[in-house]
Amino acid sequence: MSLQERKGSQVTMFVISGHDISTLTEQNGRLVLPDEKLREQFKRSSGGLVDIVPEDYDAFVIVGLRHGFRLVTRMMLKYSTVEICGKRKGVTLLSSPCMDACIDNQIKDTIALKIRALIKTASNKPVMLIPTPCQIETALNEKDFDLIPLRESGELGRIYDRFVARTRAVGEQLGFTFLTQDSRTMIAGGGYTLDEYGRGGIKYGRNDAKARSAPDDLQHMNADFGRITLENMLMAAEKL
Repeated sequence: MSLQERKGSQVTMFVISGHDISTLTEQNGRLVLPDEKLREQFKRSSGGLVDIVPEDYDAFVIVGLRHGFRLVTRMMLKYSTVEICGKRKGVTLLSSPCMDACIDNQIKDTIALKIRALIKTASNKPVMLIPTPCQIETALNEKDFDLIPLRESGELGRIYDRFVARTRAVGEQLGFTFLTQDSRTMIAGGGYTLDEYGRGGIKYGRNDAKARSAPDDLQHMNADFGRITLENMLMAAEKL
């Protein structure tokens, strides 16, 4: 079913930076921001709403908010398991259960998971989590040089698969659905986004009234990426 055919779906967006949304609190069944400036940011993106009333919605989708693959990539340059890193030197080997516990703790400490918990205090509506997009491939070639050997050996893909598997496991434990980044937008093996989806990327700054171009941004994606993600989100939401 195309996006045009999904006429029964209505999406309300509450857009604000991860740092600012962490100030959200629950008050009498409403999720409320503490000051007027932040409430105005909600109002601009939501079509006039300044508070979130969970009971008014069928489901919630949390996008990004510090949950993404980079949670684990830097950690796993120093710590890994035999199954993931093989014979790579300079890494401290942990047991698989220990490594899984480390990844799980990183996931549970994100703003995304804290907002999920806040929603659940006010409602039992289903929650879906969409990760922060993986950085574009240019970041791998120009900034993350130490990860290039891991890509060539296939280890980067195994780390990405472990991240996805652990997020799904945490989702089963805490009660949320995890929607992975579409593989069509990623390099072979996963872990980084194809550059074409970063060209013409847009973002909101903290004081911006509207989205602005982010030509040198490695994290914010363009409209093509957004359309793919939105369609996947709507399809997944039908199964919640």
